[in-house]
Amino acid sequence: MTKTNWLLTICVVTLIAIGCKSTLYSEGERVYTAYCSNCHMDDGSGLAALIPPLTDMEYLQANITMLPCIITNGMAGPIVVNAIAYDQVMPGAELSDVQLLNLINYIGNEWGNTLGYQTITDVQKWKNQCTTEEKQ
Repeated sequence: MTKTNWLLTICVVTLIAIGCKSTLYSEGERVYTAYCSNCHMDDGSGLAALIPPLTDMEYLQANITMLPCIITNGMAGPIVVNAIAYDQVMPGAELSDVQLLNLINYIGNEWGNTLGYQTITDVQKWKNQCTTEEKQ
C-alpha cells in the first residue's frame, strides 16, 4: 500500500467513525446545549425549585402541541411540573423551524421522555397556532 493510499484510508476511517458517533437527535442536542442547558442543566434536571426539569415529565406529553410556542416565545407565570410549582420567566429563542423540530425531538426522547418523533409539518402547524398573547 502506498503512502497516499494509506493516508486516504486513515482519513476515510476517521470520517466514518465521526459520522457513526452522531445519533438521531444530535442536532437537537446541539441546539439544547446552546439555548437551554444553562437553565435546564445538561441532564435536563432543572435547577432545584427555580427551573423545572425536562426529565420524565408528564408536562411535556400533555403540552406537546404548545412546545413550539413556549420555546419560541418564552413563558412567564406559574407552572406546575411533577407536582412542584415554578414561577421564573423563561426567555424565548429565535430558532428556525428545523432547529425547533430537532430540539423538540431531542427533549421529547431524552432523559426518560418517550414522545416519539415529530415532523416538521407538526412543528410548523403547532407554531402557527400560537395565540397573540403567546407571541408577545
